[in-house]
Amino acid sequence: MREVQLDLIPADMVQSIEVNKAVTPDMDADAIGASVNIVTRQDPPGQRISATLGSGYNALTERGMALGSFVYGNRFADNRLGLVVSGSAFNHHLGSDNIEAEWEQGSGDRAFVGEMDVRRYDVQRLRRSVSTSLDYQLSDISSLHFRAMYNHRDDWENRWRLRYVLSEPNADGTVDGRIRRQTKGGGPGVDFTRLEDQRVLSLQSGGNHLVGGRLGVTWTAGYGKASEDRPDERYIEWEARNVVMQGDISNPRKPRFTPISNAGSDLETFRFRRIEAENRYTEETDLTGRLDFSLPLNFATGQNEVRFGLRTRMKDKSRENDFFRAIPQGGILGNLAASDFGDFTRSPYLAGNYPNGAYTRPTALGNFNFSDASQFQMRDRPDEYAAANYEASEGIFAGYGLWDRAFGNGLSLIAGIRVEHTSLDYSGFEFDEDTDAVRPTPEQSDAYTNILPGLHLRYELADGTILRGAWTNTISRPNYYDLVPYRVISSENLTLETGNPDLEATTAMNFDLMVERYFQGIGFVSAGAFYKDINDFIFTYTLRNAVDPVTGQTFNRITQPLNGGSADLFGLEVAFQRQLDFLPGALAGLGLYTNYTFTDSSVKGLGIEGREADDLALPGSARHTANVSLSYDYGRLGLRGSVNHASDFIDPGAIGESAFFDRYYDSQTNVDLNGSLLLTDQLRFFFEANNLTNQPLRYYQGIRDRMMQEEFYDWRMTMGFKLDL
Repeated sequence: MREVQLDLIPADMVQSIEVNKAVTPDMDADAIGASVNIVTRQDPPGQRISATLGSGYNALTERGMALGSFVYGNRFADNRLGLVVSGSAFNHHLGSDNIEAEWEQGSGDRAFVGEMDVRRYDVQRLRRSVSTSLDYQLSDISSLHFRAMYNHRDDWENRWRLRYVLSEPNADGTVDGRIRRQTKGGGPGVDFTRLEDQRVLSLQSGGNHLVGGRLGVTWTAGYGKASEDRPDERYIEWEARNVVMQGDISNPRKPRFTPISNAGSDLETFRFRRIEAENRYTEETDLTGRLDFSLPLNFATGQNEVRFGLRTRMKDKSRENDFFRAIPQGGILGNLAASDFGDFTRSPYLAGNYPNGAYTRPTALGNFNFSDASQFQMRDRPDEYAAANYEASEGIFAGYGLWDRAFGNGLSLIAGIRVEHTSLDYSGFEFDEDTDAVRPTPEQSDAYTNILPGLHLRYELADGTILRGAWTNTISRPNYYDLVPYRVISSENLTLETGNPDLEATTAMNFDLMVERYFQGIGFVSAGAFYKDINDFIFTYTLRNAVDPVTGQTFNRITQPLNGGSADLFGLEVAFQRQLDFLPGALAGLGLYTNYTFTDSSVKGLGIEGREADDLALPGSARHTANVSLSYDYGRLGLRGSVNHASDFIDPGAIGESAFFDRYYDSQTNVDLNGSLLLTDQLRFFFEANNLTNQPLRYYQGIRDRMMQEEFYDWRMTMGFKLDL
C-alpha cells in the first residue's frame, strides 16, 4: 500500500497540517484528491517548555490508558540557533467486537451465507515518539536546518474467532456445516500475543539561501526507514464437523446459526484441526532530494517571479515471510474439552447476541515448544507465504517550472508544468498449489513519464471576496504489491492469482472553481465546483474462463488487479465558518464550522463481461460527505463538538463478476467532543471523547442489508493536564 499510517505520528509532534485541494507544479503530483503536508514542530521564536500528562478510559475493554508528552524549544547564540526537542508516549488497551459474512448465490439465485465469523479482538497499543529540530541562521540571507523523528508503535493482539462454514440451506430451513474455534496469539517472547512492531525513522537536512541578491535557492535531502515485524504469530483451531444448524437470515444484517444438536456446543466434539506459526517482516527505505530556485523578474507592479526545481525519490521495499504448520506427535492434542481452554465471551457483545464461547487460552498456545521434535513436526507451508514475498525498487525523478505573477488589478496566476519520470524494478515468486513448487518469477522492469501542466488563477472580486480557478493534472501510482509479478497456480482447480506489473498509473485532469468570502471577524463562506476526468483507475477483479498470457492456459478463475478504463467525477462543495461574536454576552463565544461535498461519478469501459451496461460509481468515491463543528470559547473555557458523515461507496478492492458480489463500505457518522479549561495562565485541563455513538466499521455485499462486516469499538475518553511555560 502507499497510504501513510497517520496514527504513527502523535498529534503533539505536529505543528500544522497543510491541505491543498489543487496542487501547483512545485508539489508532488501523486495527489488526485488533494495534497496533505504534515509539518512537525520547528523554528521556535523563543523559549517554550510544555508538558502533558493524562489518562483515559476505553468503554469496550473497560481499561484505562496513559499518555504523556513534553516539548522544549529555545533559541541560542544571539537567536541564530533554534532547537526544538519533543517526545510522547501513549499506552492504550482497546479492542473490537466483529461479525463477518460471505454471501453466495444458490439455486434460484437465492442468497445464502457460505461462511460467517464471530470475532473478539483484544489489543494493547504502545506508541513512543521522539523528535528534534535544529535551525541555524548563517546570515540574513542564508540558513540551515536539520530534523529527525523516530516513531515506534507496538500492537499486542489476541483474537478469538468462531467460524461457521455452511452449505446451501436444506428444504426444511436447516443448514449443514462445520464450526471452527480459533485462537490467535504468539509465543512467550511476545507475551503470548500477536506482536506488530512498527518503526519509522525520518532524517532531513536542508537550507535556504539567497545568491547574488536575487536567486533564491532551497534544498533538502532526506532518509527514511520504515519496518513492520510480526514475529512468532501463532494460530490453533478446533473443528466440529457434520453439524446440523437452524439458519436464520430473516434479518440479513444479523444472520444467526444455532446448532440443533450438541455437536456445536459440546467441546468434546471439537477435534484438533491445525496449529500454525508464521513470521512476517516488511522493510522500506527512502532517499529523497529536492532543489528549488526562485528568481524575481523586473516588473513595475505586483509579485512576479519564476520558480523551477528538481525532485528525486529512491525507494526500496522488501517483504520476507515464512509459515509453518505444527503437526502434533503422539496424539498430544485430541479435543478442545481436554485442552487448556477458557470462556472468552464478552458481555455485552456489541455486534449482537453472539456468544463467543470457549477457546484455547493464549498462554497455552504460546507455551507449545515447536522445537521439541517429540511433540511437534514442523512442516513448511510455502502456499501461505511464498507469493507474498518480494523485492521492489522505485525511482521518481521530477522537474518543474512555473511563473507566479500578481497583477495590480486583483488578478494573479500560477502557470507551469511538471514532468515526473518513474522507473520500477520488481521481483516475486510463483507457487504451484498442486506440486508445492516455488520458483522466482522473471524480474519485471518498467518506466513511464508523465507531463503534467497546470494553471491557477486568483481574482479578488471585492475586498474579502476571492474567485479561484485551477486546471491541474495529477497521478496516482499503483500499490506496490499489485505490481509484483507473483503467481499462485492451481492446475487442479484451474485457478490463478497474480500481480500485474503492467498496471498503468491512474491519471486525472482536474478542473476546480471556488468563490470565497472572508468576514471582517473570524470566518468565511465558500462555494465551489470541480470536475475530474480519471483514466486507468485500478480495481481487483476475478476473470472467469480467462487465458493466462504467460502460459496460454485457460483458467476457471484469474484474480488480478486491473486498470478499469475511465471515469467522470463531478462535485459541488460549500463551507461556512464564523465566530458568532455579534451575539450578546457569553453567547459571543459560539462558533460554527460546517462543510458539505456532493460528488457524482460514472465509470466508463470497466471491461467486465456481462456488466457493460452497469452504471457504476467510481470505486472509492462517496456521494455525500459532511462535517459540522460547533465550538464555544469564552474566557478560560473552550469546547468543541463535531459530527462527520460520509455516505457509502464501492470498495476498489472487491468488484465482483456481478453486482451481487460487489463489496461496499457503508456510510459512517462519527461524533466527537473535546474541550479545555485554563486553570492558570500556564496550566490547562483538557479532555477528548471519541466515537460517542459507537459507530461501527461496516461493509455490505451488493445491498445494504446484506452484512459483510460489522465491527464495533465503543466510545473512549482521554483527559489530563497541560503545562506551558
